[in-house]
Amino acid sequence: MNILRLSATLPARHRIWPILTAIFCLAVMQWHIRHSIFLNGQDFEVYRTGAGVVFGDLYPGKTLYNYYLQEGKPIALPFTYPPFAVMVFAPFAFLPLGVGAGMMTLLAMSAALWISVLVLNYARLRGVTVPGEALLGSRSLVLVLATCITMFSPWDRSIGLAQINALILLLVMADLLRPASRLPRGVLIGIAGGIKLTPLAFGLILLMRRDIKGLLTLGASFLATVAAGFVFMPAAAREFWFYAISDPSRVGNINYVDNISTLGWLLHLGLTEGPLLTALRGSIIVALLAGVAYLIPVLHRRGMVLSQIALNGFLMLAMSPISWSHHNIWLPLLMAGLWLDAFPVFFALATKPVRWLAAGLAVLGCAGLIYGPMRIGIRMDPATHNLDELSHLALSLSALPIICLSALVLLWALVALRYRQQLASTQTKI
Repeated sequence: MNILRLSATLPARHRIWPILTAIFCLAVMQWHIRHSIFLNGQDFEVYRTGAGVVFGDLYPGKTLYNYYLQEGKPIALPFTYPPFAVMVFAPFAFLPLGVGAGMMTLLAMSAALWISVLVLNYARLRGVTVPGEALLGSRSLVLVLATCITMFSPWDRSIGLAQINALILLLVMADLLRPASRLPRGVLIGIAGGIKLTPLAFGLILLMRRDIKGLLTLGASFLATVAAGFVFMPAAAREFWFYAISDPSRVGNINYVDNISTLGWLLHLGLTEGPLLTALRGSIIVALLAGVAYLIPVLHRRGMVLSQIALNGFLMLAMSPISWSHHNIWLPLLMAGLWLDAFPVFFALATKPVRWLAAGLAVLGCAGLIYGPMRIGIRMDPATHNLDELSHLALSLSALPIICLSALVLLWALVALRYRQQLASTQTKI
């Protein structure tokens, strides 16, 4: 299955639509670039500062994982990534902050453009016409889709912070979408895990596909990044793997409104640390893990690769203790999977009440996360000047979208299990 090409050529159209498309895209692009370079770029500054500490003699006497403390007081956000990551970020130590943040912004926009191409071709393979294609043509439509994706709250915040998320997404998707010929799958996911640990969760796809070679390659690739840290930065590697990795103070307030992990939204609902919270979180994660693990081979047999990636990305965010909403750049893939796979194939077999329930959960979940939990919290509690002090009602309502999507993923798995015989009898692979 090849979903990596934009196959259709742009038909002859009235010139006004390409012009309007270009104006729209350029206006949004310049806003993103200006926002990340001049107004924010906060997370990129962490990457650049970490590289500067190691390679640029920034904060003399400090180490990679304690540079942020000066006389016991924070001077910058902490570097929370493995030592291999700072090797990747090394060039940023010698670039101006604005130049590096601009590069990260362009990388994110390129990722959004690629996702748009994938979704458009995926829809064509399903025999679905994307709304607007007849009016705009395929190339203009791809630009519009990509621009709209960057306006989603997860992408908007990720771009504004000049986050590394786009690079992680590109590595994971390239690994899972490319032909596994000479180079086995898993090598790029292992590298992504060396930069930021959470992408290792995508090994579940390889496991459920019974791709043992890919799993071994992922493990070897990741271990190579760990070994590189101990070889070239032994002191930093020891500090990270034996101390910093388990320091909860480095990651922030777990009950912050922007935390959309399972632990986060349970805390938003008012639960406190204790056996009940631990049991509920564990049960929900086990249920999501079992549901996604069951769905992956079902989807794989039908060639539904984007849905596999989207569901595994959702599971990754659910399992992590902290998943900020700007980590959820997998949301457009999940929306495409729901639109092109879940509802026309799986929920179409279910009863009408189940279909309506699924549709309601999808609308509330996707719309709420596109808008963003921070914005919801601010709207519900406009008097507060500190998002760490939102009211219980504001926190609870901000958690509603991610709760809806969690329920929808579980419902998707239950429908696939309930109608497994019908799905097997109608199985077709794109």
